[in-house]
Amino acid sequence: MSRNFAKALAGLATLSLLACGGGASNAPENPAPPASPSFNYVALGDSLAAGVQDGTTNEHTQPHSYAAILAKQLAKAYGGTLTMPLLAVDGPRKNPDKIPTLLGISGEDSKSIFETKATGEALSSASSLRDRTLAPIAFSEYRGEPTSQLDAALWLAEKWKDANPATPKIMTLWLNNDVLGSVVQIGNENYTSAGVAAAMTPPEEFRANMDFVLGKLAATGAEVFVGNIPDITQIAYLVSGETVKRWTGLTVPADRLPEGARMSLPAALRIYTDFLAGREWEATLTEHLVDSSVLTAEEAAPIQARIAALNQILAELTAKHSLHLVDLNASLRAPQTVEGTTYTAEWGAGGFFCLDGVHFSHSGHAYTANLFIRAINQALGASVPEIEVSQVRLNDPYVDADGDGFPRGPSYEPVRPIVQLLFQFRDADDTDPGVGIIGTPETIQEMKALAIAP
Repeated sequence: MSRNFAKALAGLATLSLLACGGGASNAPENPAPPASPSFNYVALGDSLAAGVQDGTTNEHTQPHSYAAILAKQLAKAYGGTLTMPLLAVDGPRKNPDKIPTLLGISGEDSKSIFETKATGEALSSASSLRDRTLAPIAFSEYRGEPTSQLDAALWLAEKWKDANPATPKIMTLWLNNDVLGSVVQIGNENYTSAGVAAAMTPPEEFRANMDFVLGKLAATGAEVFVGNIPDITQIAYLVSGETVKRWTGLTVPADRLPEGARMSLPAALRIYTDFLAGREWEATLTEHLVDSSVLTAEEAAPIQARIAALNQILAELTAKHSLHLVDLNASLRAPQTVEGTTYTAEWGAGGFFCLDGVHFSHSGHAYTANLFIRAINQALGASVPEIEVSQVRLNDPYVDADGDGFPRGPSYEPVRPIVQLLFQFRDADDTDPGVGIIGTPETIQEMKALAIAP
């Protein structure tokens, strides 16, 4: 199988590419001006805040984001609402007349959050994800100029001036794309020292960017909670030999995958597809386990060091601007035992990630929302109720119920070919470990061809 399969799946999981397809024109002709604020929470961030799952953002995924869950729990304590910029499965904004308070955008990093702007033009089939997310704030009836995610948050904060002073005004900010490209890159992976280094934001550039962003947010007077960067070398996109053995019953020898090393998800799924097709095992491993698709412990070390450096900068800057740091790096380390259930970072079986291996499952988002809730309660002396992760798990399609390493996955019909490709790896019957995935080598090949078509 070609390297383009890796290219397709790597493109899916790269946060900068996780937009939905274009949408039809649906801008309001005469949008009503905003009434007095009914919100007390604004969420800034990247695809995790936006609610991306399986490489797409839509109305089926967005309500499960940690930010959406956090908003619901805040409403129980303080009232108010969160308005999601709901996207249809085929891309259009479903509520373009509604002013969003969940502002997360896929691919956002410490620079693009203030530098890259929505145009303010009427929505059309050519509208970018940023335009669809931030509409109608940039429209002439509202802010009336090109608008970044940070601009939108500051504009919303102005609406708080006449709101009830007894209600805390809360913002959350969590960005991970200043390092994520070292693990999930556009095109094929490049797990070499040079490739890893080139994909991460230099510390001093990150410091300058975040000092500017946090200074602006601090000036709003809101209580701002800033998540730091987790260890991305431990996400489900990096697959162990033990996971492949769970799927195939065959061992990946140490000369192919050294101790402490992991392969990219595209490589792992190519290996499994070849296994289903009956291809000879050694030939399969020779083709797919190459230097660029295997991240060794030595190659992971500089990523972890850069994360530590950027997190130190976040600690210094949140203290400088009197903001609240949420130590997600410490709290998101696998495994986590939550309400009696253990979650790991194993693709398919771990229960914490969705099918793309980068974004969280419903349960993973709920757990993360609780981390922010605990930080809010501790900092503000509040009593925001946590969500019961065990209840979320009951309806979480990313739980592997039969233990074969493949969850049942979502039931909606995706439109984007790359999502259709990932959906081939859903369990055909998650009550029977003897029943495999939905896809066959033939259907996977068909979906792959569609996903990489120009």
